[in-house]
This record gives sequence, C-alpha cells and structure tokens, in this order.
Amino acid sequence: MKGATGVVSRNDVGEFEGATFNLLPHVGSTLVAEAQALRQGMIFAHERRYGRIELESDSMQLIRIVNGSMKTPLEIDTIVADIIHLTKYLEVKFQYIRRQTNNVTHCIAHWDHNGAREFTWLSHPPSLLFTALLHCCSS
Repeated sequence: MKGATGVVSRNDVGEFEGATFNLLPHVGSTLVAEAQALRQGMIFAHERRYGRIELESDSMQLIRIVNGSMKTPLEIDTIVADIIHLTKYLEVKFQYIRRQTNNVTHCIAHWDHNGAREFTWLSHPPSLLFTALLHCCSS
C-alpha cells in the first residue's frame, strides 16, 4: 500500500506557518500512515524549535495510544516510541479531531507531488491549500 503524510502548522490564531508532505512508498496500514504523520508533525515542530504545540489526528485509536490510554500495536511500536521520545523536547497536547475538520492536512497528503518524495512550504501556503485554509478558518 502506498500513502503520504501531510502536516500543516498554524499559530494560535489559525494563521499558516508551514506545511510538509512526505510520500510513503510502502506502508502497512492506515494506522501506520497516521502514526508516521504524527511523528512527522513532531519532527516538524522540533526542527522549528516550537515550545508548546497541539497535534491533531483524525485517528482516535492513535490519539488514545499516544495519550497512554490504549496499548500500542506492534506495527507502530517504534513510531510511537519516537513520538514519545520527542515529547521530551516539546510540550505537546495530542487531540482527536473529526475527519471532516482535518481537510487541510488531507489536502497536503493527497497533493499531486509529480514524483517528489517530500516537500516543505514555509511562511506562505501553497495554492492547493488556499481554499481549504479559508474554509477551515471561516468555520
């Protein structure tokens, strides 16, 4: 199975700060892809030296796992270990959001990447996100 991660960073008033896309040529399951996206969000925040962040995912199972209320499946054990390790450097709140409100990151993950394995946007959102960001911020 092929997949991709999409990470979008916004400040406390919802303004775009950055985004990243990573192609996953071989991914075992949707849960693995969701875990890799969450880890990518942690790495993105750590590299930019953010101090306090909220990470959202539309995978309730994953949020329960990283919050410690559910046992970690073997298939994502090392990814979750990476996420937990990165919490030593960031103050993080992991929270579940409905898939319908996660359209901005899904926009990035389904981007027509023209063969790119990864891509990062800083300061200005790519045109593919304008509509999704406007819809999200006006709701």
